[in-house]
Amino acid sequence: MTAAAISQLTGYSKKTVLTWASLGMIRWFKNAQQQYAPKELVMKHLLSREFREIRNKSDTHEEWIRELMENMNAQKNQK
Repeated sequence: MTAAAISQLTGYSKKTVLTWASLGMIRWFKNAQQQYAPKELVMKHLLSREFREIRNKSDTHEEWIRELMENMNAQKNQK
């Protein structure tokens, strides 16, 4: 995944995504002129403690949390 694709997926700016990479939170591989992060490593970051503890979450991040809570409550009510 490119920084732009991760940015679009998460709702965080491309600059933020590149900061995650510079801090070693996402590992990049160079392919020709473009840098890519494997989807598995991106998902690992999205599930990490560092990602969960972001204080100023993007709207997308907040929406993921709302959806997760709704799904958890729905499952709890089905039991």
